[in-house]
Amino acid sequence: MHGPSCLADSSADWTLAAVVAQESAGVDLPVLALGQADWPHYLAAPNKAGRALQTARAELTARHPSGWRVARFVRAQAWLDANADAITLAATEADPTRQAAQRAYSLSASSTSWAGNGITLGTPWWPLCTLCTSGHWQWQADVSLLHLQKLRRADLGGTLNNNEAGTYDFDLWSQRSNTDITGRFLPASGDAGSGRSWSLAVQGQPVPGWQLAVRADDIASRLQWDDLATDANTLKSAVATLRPDGYLDYAPYLRGKKSLWPITSPMAPRWQLTVQRALSTDDPSGAALTWQMSRQASIDQIWIGWRNGSATTALPHFSLAFEPHWPALQFEATWRDWRLLIATDGKGLNTQYRRLELAWQTAL
Repeated sequence: MHGPSCLADSSADWTLAAVVAQESAGVDLPVLALGQADWPHYLAAPNKAGRALQTARAELTARHPSGWRVARFVRAQAWLDANADAITLAATEADPTRQAAQRAYSLSASSTSWAGNGITLGTPWWPLCTLCTSGHWQWQADVSLLHLQKLRRADLGGTLNNNEAGTYDFDLWSQRSNTDITGRFLPASGDAGSGRSWSLAVQGQPVPGWQLAVRADDIASRLQWDDLATDANTLKSAVATLRPDGYLDYAPYLRGKKSLWPITSPMAPRWQLTVQRALSTDDPSGAALTWQMSRQASIDQIWIGWRNGSATTALPHFSLAFEPHWPALQFEATWRDWRLLIATDGKGLNTQYRRLELAWQTAL
């Protein structure tokens, strides 16, 4: 329940904070190896559906003594969702030593990635309601405006049948949108896109010794590129049709069209719930047990941990957490104006989770 903004003191000065963060998460996919030609060698479960997410950001924030915040940021996101058949055939295509079983395959895969820079305006923490008898429950909101430098979308679907005779029957479709798509009669894509998003947070103390925080980042978001090159194709093996006069007409196996389309997409919102239980009700800023659950791009995380004290003090603060699914360990250290977070499952290129974060802040 703490971040860079919680490390500041309560002085009447402006606070300047900077953070650099990167996170990679995969479910049955080696997220760090996906960009390599030999990525199928790192698949732990080649016949399962898979999801992957990568995020990166660098942010500089100035906070007024009243609590109002303004931030300048650079961000990037990429996520992939594919069913088991799509991963199996993609691995077979990338690795010549693999052979596809002779059966019918139903394919479904989609991916989105974007990068850009922008500005965020954030409110102070305000009481959740004016009729509340205590000030323990608070809320705040952020709005972000984005200048998109990259937007890529790709979708694939359909069926493929690997017959016993070594032949294939297929009925597939695909659609790709990005600035790298070109054509002889296709104008260039627009130079840039735009985006916006809202974030909301609520925190409070339901009972003494307990703290609860709920945060939703990039909800009601929208990425837009008014004129992005798009390549839409169908690939169909059943191309023969019988005419009324008894003759056969043959259509091409591949049909497609390249054009400029207005493309819109949401960001991958992040939902997060954090609960802390102080080990001593007499000293709520001391050691505590923590539990955090988050969900982004259909990937769930549950971290169970412990911290040794409050990050608002001048003393060093440490926390440890464990995620049982991957499994992964997370270590966080805060001292004075610095905060470092490292989390990993420690599997090298087989890694399905890694997070690095470094933050700094000071009073102006």
